[in-house]
Amino acid sequence: MRLVFGQDQAVGAWVVSRIPHVEDVRTLGPFAAIGVADDERLMAGCVFHNYAPAYGNCEISFAADTARWATRGTIRALLSVPFQQYGCRRVSLVTPHDNERAQKFIRGIGFVREGCARDFFAPKRHAVLFGLLRREFDRLFTRKN
Repeated sequence: MRLVFGQDQAVGAWVVSRIPHVEDVRTLGPFAAIGVADDERLMAGCVFHNYAPAYGNCEISFAADTARWATRGTIRALLSVPFQQYGCRRVSLVTPHDNERAQKFIRGIGFVREGCARDFFAPKRHAVLFGLLRREFDRLFTRKN
């Protein structure tokens, strides 16, 4: 498994094509992206968008075709970008309320559910907001366990 850098547009388009509520990669505004590939193809990708340096916040969007990519080291590498490279104090993530599989994954990598935005995606299609703080990332991924 390897990380794919420098292919922001291609990885971003790949990620967005797998997220039904995102119409086009351009709707994310300025972004950076990292892919996760095996020897032949992308398996997963992470897009960093809505970066607000003044507030120390960044939003991320994940997509994957398989769970094989989700190792502790890979997740640590992806999440270290906003915390260690951008200097964020928090990372936010939004997912549809009815996507239980995504929510299980998001909680499993340390994000905390922070709220629900009613009718966010469409009538009766709510969004669940998750957040991960720098101190939580440090505790989960940078201390020796």
